[in-house]
Amino acid sequence: MTRQRLLVIGWREWITLSGLECPTPIKAKIDTGAATSALHASKLEHFEVDGQPWVRFTVRPHQRRTGGAMRVEAPVIDERRVRSSNGKSELRPVIETEISLGEQVWNVEFSLTRRNAMGFRILLGRRSIASPSRGRCQQLLPSRRNAVTQRRGVSGLEFRERARHQRALSPRYRDH
Repeated sequence: MTRQRLLVIGWREWITLSGLECPTPIKAKIDTGAATSALHASKLEHFEVDGQPWVRFTVRPHQRRTGGAMRVEAPVIDERRVRSSNGKSELRPVIETEISLGEQVWNVEFSLTRRNAMGFRILLGRRSIASPSRGRCQQLLPSRRNAVTQRRGVSGLEFRERARHQRALSPRYRDH
């Protein structure tokens, strides 16, 4: 029996939404206090494909910047009432998509909402990073550094520069 290598992650990481064909890494906050994951979705439109509910929305990978925005579509797997950090409850569409974090790839359910006032476009909740059957996350590092890039011996700046060349990113990386 081969033991799966468990992922060690920091409180923030760069995640790629590979299932939505969004190649630009997006800064995500890893939040074990939140049960579910949330994705910033602007210009949200509901429509149907073969009688099934779908959503079309804009992914804006960079906080406070309009560059790199992508229009994407995904099937709606559920609608859930979610209580945000300010205590307000709202009904949100939920999609499932594949994400990439370091060399790991797995599916995550995201509720779609406007996260304009938040510092991160993605909130990755504990259900997405820990599963008894999958053993997703071995350790969460309470660090300001990106643990995945740090573990591979690549600084955050080097990782960002590689991503810039690979995906033609324009904003400058700031580690704060």
